[in-house]
Amino acid sequence: MRSARTDGFTLIEVLAAMAVAAVTMSVVTALLGASVRAVRQSELETTATWIAVRIIESWHAGGAVVSDGQAALDRAGRPVEPPGLFQLEWQARPDALSPGLVRCDVTVASPALEQPVRLTAESPGGSGER
Repeated sequence: MRSARTDGFTLIEVLAAMAVAAVTMSVVTALLGASVRAVRQSELETTATWIAVRIIESWHAGGAVVSDGQAALDRAGRPVEPPGLFQLEWQARPDALSPGLVRCDVTVASPALEQPVRLTAESPGGSGER
C-alpha cells in the first residue's frame, strides 16, 4: 500500500492561485488606466488655468483695451489655426455693481477636457482698459 505524499501542490491549488493572480492583475491594470486618465485630465486642467491666468495678467500688465474675442491655442498657449488643443474665449463688460470696474470672463475649453475652465477678473477702467 502506498502512502499519500504531502509535499507539493495539487493541480486544483495551482489553478486557484493562478485565478487569484489573474483577477488581482486585472484590477491593478484597471486602476493604473484610471490613474493615467486622471493625471492626463489634471494636466489639461492645469494648463487651461495657466493659459487663462496668463491672458488676464497680460491685460493687467499691458494696459490694453480688452474687447470680446476668441482664439485657438496649442499646449504652450501659443495662437494656432483653429481648432487647436484649447479654445480661448473672453468677454469684457462693465461691472454693474462697481462703476469704474471692468469684469472680464475668460473661458478655456478643449474637447479633451471634461468641462471648460472659467476665470473672472476685474480691473479699473470704465472703457474696458487693462
